[in-house]
Amino acid sequence: MSKRADSTSEASTREERDLTWALRSPALPCAGTSAWQDQPWFDSLARLQEPIHSSLPKQHRLGYYFEDLIEAFISATPGYNLIKRGLQVFGEARRTVGEFDLLVETPSGLEHWELAVKFYLLAGDSNDPYHFFGPDPSDQLGKKLAHMQDRQLQLAGTPAGQDALRELGISEVTVRGWMKGRLYYPVSDFINNLSAFPASINASHLQGWWCTGGQFLEHYERHWSGLRMIVLPKLYWLAPIHLCQDELTVIEPDEIVAVTRVTQVAVAAEDGKEISRGFIVPERWLGKVQSPSSETS
Repeated sequence: MSKRADSTSEASTREERDLTWALRSPALPCAGTSAWQDQPWFDSLARLQEPIHSSLPKQHRLGYYFEDLIEAFISATPGYNLIKRGLQVFGEARRTVGEFDLLVETPSGLEHWELAVKFYLLAGDSNDPYHFFGPDPSDQLGKKLAHMQDRQLQLAGTPAGQDALRELGISEVTVRGWMKGRLYYPVSDFINNLSAFPASINASHLQGWWCTGGQFLEHYERHWSGLRMIVLPKLYWLAPIHLCQDELTVIEPDEIVAVTRVTQVAVAAEDGKEISRGFIVPERWLGKVQSPSSETS
């Protein structure tokens, strides 16, 4: 398991560092089940990475930004060509039944790349993926894994999916599932290296911590006193930050305690390098994830 992902430091721009992270960071699911890819496959792509020469569209949604990064990689890489992005698939009565994220021509043939970048906090049974919740408590790791494995990664094998591919002159594709991101553990477990996770999760996955505002002050005084605290806008949730490269503001611990929504912060050393990151959660978030209605596994 990994608490840091520092292989991005040689990239020059934020977008290039995020692309390096998107390619090199460990996947969340274990490879070998469904169409999840293993680290050697991602590393083989990372070795092809070229600088991003064109500006990416301004995005407010992290998932679209993640797709933009992968599209930029495809555009800059010889032998790779984007056939279609966001191809909707329709069933009976023109009802949308799914979407192909990226259809890519590669040196190995035509491929369907299904992408996700997700961030989940453990609140409950560490063996149960349904007890890992997103900043939006209705989003659960178990739900996302099931949806991707049972629907999105199976789309090319359905009659509707095959019809959509045939309209592009495609008869067959290799399916590759990407789910990058980070899992966050109660802060005491994180600090004491006691985090546990479901068997379906890659043991090398990136980790962070989470706590309430009151718990944050306690742990700040015990473990982080004198270090820099930075609130991370959503588009800074991918690669590690460095205050010498990223235009971010250092804030006081008392300001962090006052947050009223789920907020991600980074802990940075005096030299500006990120040490760890985690979420500060309000009590109402805790109430939602601990309610009986959240037990959907």
